[in-house]
Amino acid sequence: MRAFAFGAVLAISHATSILKPDIRADTNRDGRVDIKGSTDVHGKDTWTNSAGALFLANIGDTNRRCSDRKDMQGGPETVSDEKLMGCHDAADDIQRSPQYLAPMRTVPLSNLSPRAFGSISISEEQSRKLVRIFRRSGDGWQIVHNDTILTVEELAKGLELGIDARDGRKPTWDGKATVRFSVTDGNQTSTDKVALRVAPLLAHHHLQKVEKVIAPNVSEPDPWSTMTRATFDDIDIIMQREGFQVPIQHINTMPLEVAQDPRTTILPTEWVQDQFEATYMSIPGPSGPVVMRIMVSTSNLWRDDHRVAFQTLRDTGIGAMYYPTDKFVPDLDHFGNLETIPPYELNGKRYPTGRIILGGEEEGLKPVATDLFRAQEVQDPLLIDSMWLPVGHVDEFLQFLPANTSRGWSIMVNDPHAGTRLLWEAYEAGLGPSLFYSRPSGASSTVETIVAAAEWAAAEMGNATANTMAADRIQATIDLLKKETGITDEEIFRVPAPYYWSTYKCTRTPQEKRLSRRSTVRRAEVAVSPDYCFSRRAGKGVVRTIVPPAVNGIVLSRSRYIAPKPWGPVVNGTDIFEKAARDCYKKAGFEVDFVDDWSLFVDKGDIHCATNVLRDASAAWWKFRAFALLPTEEQANVLRFYHVADAKLALGSSLLKRLAIARYASVPWPAASWSRDERTKPVFRHPDGTEPLLFNVSHQAGLVVLVALVFADRHRPSPDTSIGIDIVCPSERRDRDHAMIAADGWSHYVDMHSEVFSPAESSRLKDLPMPDADTRLAYFYALWCLREAYVKMTGEALLASWLRELELRYCAPPGQTAPEGRSLEIWFRGARVDDVEVQLHPLLDGYMVCTAMRWGRNHDGDGKPDTTVPFTELRIDELLTEAEAAGGL
Repeated sequence: MRAFAFGAVLAISHATSILKPDIRADTNRDGRVDIKGSTDVHGKDTWTNSAGALFLANIGDTNRRCSDRKDMQGGPETVSDEKLMGCHDAADDIQRSPQYLAPMRTVPLSNLSPRAFGSISISEEQSRKLVRIFRRSGDGWQIVHNDTILTVEELAKGLELGIDARDGRKPTWDGKATVRFSVTDGNQTSTDKVALRVAPLLAHHHLQKVEKVIAPNVSEPDPWSTMTRATFDDIDIIMQREGFQVPIQHINTMPLEVAQDPRTTILPTEWVQDQFEATYMSIPGPSGPVVMRIMVSTSNLWRDDHRVAFQTLRDTGIGAMYYPTDKFVPDLDHFGNLETIPPYELNGKRYPTGRIILGGEEEGLKPVATDLFRAQEVQDPLLIDSMWLPVGHVDEFLQFLPANTSRGWSIMVNDPHAGTRLLWEAYEAGLGPSLFYSRPSGASSTVETIVAAAEWAAAEMGNATANTMAADRIQATIDLLKKETGITDEEIFRVPAPYYWSTYKCTRTPQEKRLSRRSTVRRAEVAVSPDYCFSRRAGKGVVRTIVPPAVNGIVLSRSRYIAPKPWGPVVNGTDIFEKAARDCYKKAGFEVDFVDDWSLFVDKGDIHCATNVLRDASAAWWKFRAFALLPTEEQANVLRFYHVADAKLALGSSLLKRLAIARYASVPWPAASWSRDERTKPVFRHPDGTEPLLFNVSHQAGLVVLVALVFADRHRPSPDTSIGIDIVCPSERRDRDHAMIAADGWSHYVDMHSEVFSPAESSRLKDLPMPDADTRLAYFYALWCLREAYVKMTGEALLASWLRELELRYCAPPGQTAPEGRSLEIWFRGARVDDVEVQLHPLLDGYMVCTAMRWGRNHDGDGKPDTTVPFTELRIDELLTEAEAAGGL
């Protein structure tokens, strides 16, 4: 038998010699700098995508030191862009947020003469201006320049260093820095170096959990503002109902001094999605990823939108970035025009953190953000055609949704033809002269007017209807996404959304002509219920949706979606557009909450346009190396998990199974694939049907364990030979368990789990003589672990029909003796089981692991595996090194 556990550290001694300087960073990306072993030595002087130390752009605004200063408020006339954006935590040589420093260390040097000295320098000239290095000094940090002299005492002790950057990766800087450590002693000088790079900016995708929703602060007393506040209040109520503890954060989208100035003709915008993209950068840390959120500001200078992230959003651990250019494209350079395809892999190209899409043209008009995100070299932006829309934003017709499939996500797109069919359904139901919009105080258009608008063929567009053109453009995008991602038609859902040409003429009042998303008048002066025939930007080939598009909402979780209420015609008591959208999202696995966003809709936007979302950023994006060792189907299995912790366990489980197969079946890594037998247990079989090993895996609380039986003759001795393993961590649920026991008592706690225990086991647990809860819980989890391992050995589920007929008598936690003074016995349906061996072991700190092995009816007692082999602990980098040596993928 061979056994493995996932985690821990293997240290290898490393010796230093005189005048052999040695500087190290977290080259292997495990969150620590190893100066005792050699795990951070190999490849440290060369940075690659799979190995090499990372550091952060430390450009947050700790305690809003900059943003709250009076001289940083107001418009460009009060504070220039240069002054506003030039104030942040890394603007000077003071270390204000050391928690975001990436660690470096020098190995202590011995046998130096008193004359010895050293220096730390950055090789690249551009990086010297953009990178800071600090040394620990008492409780603080001191800047280290290229000409800073390091004393012999510091060299002998070894320096604790930290590194950060004043900026992130951009087209003008790749973020790389080579740090050199030089030591001079007499007439001898020697140098060592380590390569690092600023972490990339990463855009969120919808498989990441929502942490906060941001919306504009709408405080004016006019009808439009009142309606808009109600929209955000409704979203807040839904979030609270779904268990979100953090309410919507309302931000000022324009300096109050400017907005309240009676001379101001431009209103604060409600479109916070357009003003910034919530990105993040992260690096390995000793307790998990260290994350810096970066709000990437739009390059669109209209309305001074690019200043909002700097004045309103920056804080401790939250920075802002602006990529100035004179090539920005109005509307395209707003971030409603950016979405992210969730992680995928196709034809050897992998996007473990997802891939950005932007609306534009590769050889024509394209957003400035294209170059900025391509400079990150991780989520290579894909341009799709959005030029047929009034502002050209992809969020007006397309979104990506989490899915419980092997891929892990699906696509929702507008369906113009299905939308047209719904229009005719209302018309043929006799509603022609009736108002189209069912919202009280809605627009005055009738159903027949709307049908005419949808069916109007524009002469300048070859007499095509808006819906024919829109359908063709959307299909072209679908074809591109299918080609780039491999997604199939079965994974693409289409929600009805009819369009009309923006050049279509209908009756509009002078007030209605003044209302647009770029309104230059105060909304208190305009009506909030115009006849819906006006577009933000009229032009050849531009179309608008007739009802609020369902895709312009918030993906709140893996099963809950907030959509704009369509206010379509009511047929047989039902809003036909709302019903169609609800049915469509249900097929995609979502329940929908519809929210009235009419005030946004008439201002030519919807819920997604008016909100922004911060999502979980705890995933370790740099673990490409581990992810790349799995084939596509196993990657998909990992990515289907919504919570990062679960995905990590799935990744560890897949890697550990492959390692055991490659090592003990003597096959290369690509051939170490496994399947499931008729009992759904994972198995490995050679092409000739032989089974060189049996194995089983379990995971809990960040630990993955595997137990394997390895057969000398490459074949299972009996079909009945089987194995199971389970791991538990009682401390993981200690607070919850103690609260339940305190509230309802120990007997009730046992009864809550009675379905998985035999009646005798439940009775014994209740009668345990130990008074303290922790000891009782140890017995509870020991029994749970033993039973789970036994059940997994059989290939059945934990709630197997015979489960309560299995009885484990006299069980006790590892190292303890049962109160009855007897050893563990296994009974099934009144008979003692003698052909199964179970063992319960303590593991690491606070874990219990149980193995269950059945030798089979044909076992003659000879060659019985050695079940005393201890678990071997493996670090992830050790596993990866062995996997790559075995051939990788």
